[in-house]
Amino acid sequence: MALLELLKVCFVKGEIPQVTRRNGSAIADPQANRIRDSRLTAQFIEKFEQKYGRTHPDFFQGSYSQLLLSFLRENNVLVWAGNIKDPEAFQVSSTLQATTYPFVAVIVLATPHGNTGTGPRMTVVDRIEGSLSPEILIARFTILLSRYGPGLQRFRNERAERDAAREIREQQDNAYLASLEADREKERKARELEDAKKLASERAKKEAEERMLLLANKEKWRRWALTQLPNEPNQNETDVASLSFRLVNGERVVRRFRADDTVEMVYIFVDTYHIRNETSSSADVQPPKDYEHNFDFLLVSFPRTVHQADKFKTIKNESGLWPSANLIVESLTTEDDE
Repeated sequence: MALLELLKVCFVKGEIPQVTRRNGSAIADPQANRIRDSRLTAQFIEKFEQKYGRTHPDFFQGSYSQLLLSFLRENNVLVWAGNIKDPEAFQVSSTLQATTYPFVAVIVLATPHGNTGTGPRMTVVDRIEGSLSPEILIARFTILLSRYGPGLQRFRNERAERDAAREIREQQDNAYLASLEADREKERKARELEDAKKLASERAKKEAEERMLLLANKEKWRRWALTQLPNEPNQNETDVASLSFRLVNGERVVRRFRADDTVEMVYIFVDTYHIRNETSSSADVQPPKDYEHNFDFLLVSFPRTVHQADKFKTIKNESGLWPSANLIVESLTTEDDE
């Protein structure tokens, strides 16, 4: 039977139970008590239906304390029943001061009469003791519905308004937090992009500086190496080799070398050819520190033979160079490298 927010509690008359004790003290395990009370409630409903049939309100399947929690959460009509032979039912009947059974207490959320300064609370608004006909029960419940129904509806409306206001605040708060998070994410990505640009700029600047330093060291080494290159043998000297070069730019150059000149000196000649008229020999020229020079070309003769820049092997001992050779200068760099 739907009673809006009304809560009917029914007790069937029985004997007062004995409280089980262990080691002289009462059992006080809340979890064990809840399991026990739920089990006893189920047993009571089963015995009730065996004796009175299945035509009865839908009893709450749980303990009385669970019923109150469910009422607070759901705010629906709930019906609970128990046998005073069971501990919990006996405790509730004592609290409600039941004297005659069956006993029904109707509890409703209401503001106490004459006390408008306090909020609503669960209040016993009717006590039904002894057996009554269904007609009388229905009549009394109808009166209670008409008396407390508007107040309960007002409580429901107020709660609905509070819930709606809270939901709106939550939605606004969530929207604000989402917007704040979106702004933070946007700022984070902007910072990451700015940091990436700055890092790329710094890396490019560093690479450019390293390239400039490398080029400067190359030129400094070439000017120093040019001072180490022996003069070309004169026409009266013997035991010399005549080497013809086709440079990378297509220019052809012929140069004579002594037999005991090294292959590396041939490389130095080619590598410093473009500055031969720009720099004069000077004892003050020093090679750059912490720099190891690598030639960016190869000397190749025909049939294809690559002559490596060996600082120990002499021209006379290098096959393909003595006493003369036509050499092609093959570049090892690209325009981007340059």
